[in-house]
Amino acid sequence: MISRKFPDALSGLLAASLALGFVARAAQADNGGGSSLEDYFKRVGYLPIELKRGEHDKLLAQGVLAGKKRLFLVDTGCGRTVLDESAARGLKSLGELGVTLEDGFLGKLSDPSLLLMDKLTLGSAQFLNQPARVTNLRMDFIFVGSDGVLGCDFFFRNYCLIDCFGNRLYVRGSKPSDDVTSAMAATLRRSGFIDVPINLKYGLTVDAKVNDESVKLLVDTGSTFSILDNALAKRLGLAAVKHDAADVGSLIPKEWTANAIGFGKIGAHKMWVTKLKALEVGSLQWTNVHVGVTGLKNWGLAEPGSRSEEVQGVLGREMLRGRGALIDYHSHKLWFRPEK
Repeated sequence: MISRKFPDALSGLLAASLALGFVARAAQADNGGGSSLEDYFKRVGYLPIELKRGEHDKLLAQGVLAGKKRLFLVDTGCGRTVLDESAARGLKSLGELGVTLEDGFLGKLSDPSLLLMDKLTLGSAQFLNQPARVTNLRMDFIFVGSDGVLGCDFFFRNYCLIDCFGNRLYVRGSKPSDDVTSAMAATLRRSGFIDVPINLKYGLTVDAKVNDESVKLLVDTGSTFSILDNALAKRLGLAAVKHDAADVGSLIPKEWTANAIGFGKIGAHKMWVTKLKALEVGSLQWTNVHVGVTGLKNWGLAEPGSRSEEVQGVLGREMLRGRGALIDYHSHKLWFRPEK
């Protein structure tokens, strides 16, 4: 988790302007090994990019940037795409190029410190003139293992679908038509998928209920576990557990010291585990769910008096993968695979 806020578009005028681009190279023929879902998305114009599963089950995209192989964390909890300082070497900033950038998601960008990824290759797709911020992707006590983070600006800009269960990132070179969008939704519903609307007020959030109390949860593939803010835990009278086996959700073994860890200055913070009687997301309900509890204010969430105050939890990677989640950035829907 880095930044949960979708920043306002930056403004300003410079002498020149660049446009963003996407180039889809022909995907290799599928010799029958692809899933039916992948085949369907290909037919309606999406290009699949295989994701690797890294340490702690991270979703990672292998790519090439500036002639070097790079790994990118797929993080729906991060508002903006970022590069580690080491991966940013050799790339030009908007200030150095003397340009502004016309961005379909963020608007006109003129911040001179923003870097320009002039050509990023992921799988069979090339992305042109993608902006990124530079930061230190250091984490306390943990090897990060990635050179950058693909954030929500990238996913919105390229009309992405993220299949958390099938380990695929789907991209498009153009906005899907209304007919395609409607047909996709109908096909998924016929296949037993259940959709939950995604809100965009503060990152990607869904309306949920924790033990019958309404909360907003951030949809966050960058978080290993689902987490609640400790203030909510106090109101609900949640108790810590240590040894229960989890039917659904996070199981943190006794021998593992529980810490929620963020990039850079966020650092490491103690986290304990509780068992929820029920977690409802849309029309779905799960019982005996194990989640972590920590102070989410350290990540800029659940901050009293701020726009993020109502976001009191995180729907993490273990729930998204375990329930077969599909995140659709164009239609603003979170789809869950049918229960077996």
